[in-house]
Amino acid sequence: MEKAKNSWTPLSIIGSIGGAALGIYAGINLLVPGIITFGAFFWFNRVFPPNKRPVLAAIAWQMGQLGWFLLGAILVANGINKVGLDVAIITVGLIWLYLSVGRAAAIALMLYQSAALAFNVYTFAAGSLASPGAKGLVVHIVWRAVALILLGYFVFNRQKKSADQEIAASFD
Repeated sequence: MEKAKNSWTPLSIIGSIGGAALGIYAGINLLVPGIITFGAFFWFNRVFPPNKRPVLAAIAWQMGQLGWFLLGAILVANGINKVGLDVAIITVGLIWLYLSVGRAAAIALMLYQSAALAFNVYTFAAGSLASPGAKGLVVHIVWRAVALILLGYFVFNRQKKSADQEIAASFD
């Protein structure tokens, strides 16, 4: 008998339980970056040329984060003062990553996301789980951690091809 293609693995079960727990805890805070991320992923999947596909998931994921920051900058008093640095660095990093599809851009984003993740974890640990900002902070932490995983996957598992070989392969 053939194994079903949609069978559950231990990792998918853990991910499903973790996602459900995050959804229950974070609630509406998870909705905005989630919708933006998945919308960006489906749109980018249609419009990215083949040579940009290796960074599609990492860019789409961080677009969800960036969209959430921009919404916060608009809706929260002094929001741009709170998220302006994030918006600027992530925007420049994503543009660089899209244009170059290179390790340097991915590593630069990884360094920034790592530093910001450490700050977010410290802030969360110093606060209360019941505070209004805690739920949003948990979503920030998760979004940064997954961004690091996606960027790391691109950096460390990418085939070693020159840019010219990748461009030539995209015309085949």
